Amino acid sequence: MEILLRALLNAAEDTGISTIVAGGGVAANSYLRSRLAEKTHLNCIFPPLDLCGDNGAMVAGIGYHYLARGERSSLDVTASARVTGFKKKYP
Repeated sequence: MEILLRALLNAAEDTGISTIVAGGGVAANSYLRSRLAEKTHLNCIFPPLDLCGDNGAMVAGIGYHYLARGERSSLDVTASARVTGFKKKYP
């Protein structure tokens, strides 16, 4: 978990982001939650523990926020687990 945490913090610093949104099973990790809570310069958003293992809930949750901002995608978008244009490897 320390490797993931170090990579996450390095990426946040390099990109200048101030908000981390965790999703999926890793978001249920209590160690990760507590360590990120110690980093006061980051706004960390976690789903409720009972939804962390529900991938459908994770997709619906982010979809809700996009829709609330008025963002929509066509039906021919290609899904990707990677952030495009992000080339640096961490840690």
